[in-house]
Amino acid sequence: MSFRILTEQTGIFESAVSIGVLKMESGFALIDSGVEDSAVKKALQSIGDGWGAFKAILNTHAHADHIGGNAWSIRNRGVKTYGPEGEAHYIEHPDLEPHFLFGCAPIPELMNKFYCAKASDVHHRLRPGSFELEDRKLNLIDLKGHSPGMLGVITEEGLFHVADAIMPESLVTKHKLMFVHNLGEHLETLERVAGLAASGYLLSHGGYLEKVDTLIDLNRSVLLEVNDLIFTLAAEGAEDTTIHAGLSQRLGMVENPGQYYLNHTAVRAHLKYLKDLGKLDLIWDQGRLLWVPVSA
Repeated sequence: MSFRILTEQTGIFESAVSIGVLKMESGFALIDSGVEDSAVKKALQSIGDGWGAFKAILNTHAHADHIGGNAWSIRNRGVKTYGPEGEAHYIEHPDLEPHFLFGCAPIPELMNKFYCAKASDVHHRLRPGSFELEDRKLNLIDLKGHSPGMLGVITEEGLFHVADAIMPESLVTKHKLMFVHNLGEHLETLERVAGLAASGYLLSHGGYLEKVDTLIDLNRSVLLEVNDLIFTLAAEGAEDTTIHAGLSQRLGMVENPGQYYLNHTAVRAHLKYLKDLGKLDLIWDQGRLLWVPVSA
């Protein structure tokens, strides 16, 4: 874990969940706040006093590992928070994430820092487009797909914080099943990122990279590889839990309860995409809801 200065005005605290740093007229802002209080504390310690006072947090999306330091920062440093308009409610009511994953009142295994951050206010709601943060002129980019309203940030220098739109090679090749909320939208986001010029890229789970063309291709190809595998597992008609089990066996996945429900959401995102393409449909069969191939 270390603070890396990229330009006179922009840096990144590289860690398991990297945090962007924007120098402003009055001090500095963080892009996301990590998974818990200690994450933001370590970032602040690494940044030191050279960039002034800690003034704000700009959240890219509402997942717990990106907002975990918000509450501490508001309470102890008096910072102002900014978040995507479409996900602000999840930041203010983070227990909705485990409800979303489980489908009802969640099990205890989903009520921890990885799935349920501490509640925090969103002082300013953000939309895609031009945005001024004091003297910083930023461009907020629609990156929905991984989550319903994720935003990326392009700075004046052309540095592009892509949040979780792109995963690093180490995670893609190790896990293959990447979390997505809407696969169709996520694939469109990968195309959007590839088409935008940038001088460098800040990945939440991969640190700083100068180029991402090859990595975008890898992300896309593995997403589609998993999608093809899920289609194959539905060839004879199967419930989503059976498809998940088959995928887990094929990929050698070992899942605890929290990971299972996170991954199951991703599996269903793939199934929804296949239904949107007209390749799979749902039928009711003797008390079971089956995913079946659509006849040509």
